Amino acid sequence: MEHVGLKWKHGQEDIVFGRKTRRLLAVSGPQEVSQAVELRLRTWQGEFWLRPLDGVPWFRHFGKGVPLELVRLDVLAGIYQDERVQQVTSMSDVEQPNAQERTLWLDWEGIMVDGAVLRREGTVRL
Repeated sequence: MEHVGLKWKHGQEDIVFGRKTRRLLAVSGPQEVSQAVELRLRTWQGEFWLRPLDGVPWFRHFGKGVPLELVRLDVLAGIYQDERVQQVTSMSDVEQPNAQERTLWLDWEGIMVDGAVLRREGTVRL
């Protein structure tokens, strides 16, 4: 059975409506999985009370001097929380200098269990 989800604006927290139909748009397949992973990476672990282990333990990354390697490991763990992701084939990240908050530019590719290719990029707030 294929999963279908509401389509979200990439990098934002808004759902997308069709321009002419004004109906909610849906996504499926690799686009839905990539979007689901992005939403999971933007979720703090424990934030969603029905599934408290979903998300990333971003609270561990507060403060100065937290190694980027620890952040990478938590991001990978967050990606693999979706059982449809078989393998992450590449991941690049760059910490973005920002006086207000610590952010990470993330670009990753992977393979689904059915062989489809996944790709997603965007900013994650730490």
